Amino acid sequence: MGVRQLGRYPPALSHCREALALLRTTGDRHGEANTWDSLGFIHARLGEHRAAIRCFQRALGLYRRVSDRYDEADTLSRLGESRQAVGDAAGAARTWRRALGILDDLGHPDAERVRDLLDRAAR
Repeated sequence: MGVRQLGRYPPALSHCREALALLRTTGDRHGEANTWDSLGFIHARLGEHRAAIRCFQRALGLYRRVSDRYDEADTLSRLGESRQAVGDAAGAARTWRRALGILDDLGHPDAERVRDLLDRAAR
């Protein structure tokens, strides 16, 4: 279990930043995308949603480059939550619809979770 799951966010931020530096030197774009997603997750947990949004957007660009559609959708889901947290309800809904489209294309069961987010946002 990583430090992000343990709730030890400041050390997790530091570890992720160190990992990014290493991943850039190796050219591991997928690992870099995962790390940007983790940074976004941590910032969101700390209530720093604008920073989270920037991190999630970096992750998304990399996931698209490596054609990882599931992780793209998963990150879009979290990006939507941060957009909603900063008061951008329309942006959150657009983001969740993009995630839902990918998950539906993949036939992934996570589509139901994203559908629930959209339903709750519509109420």
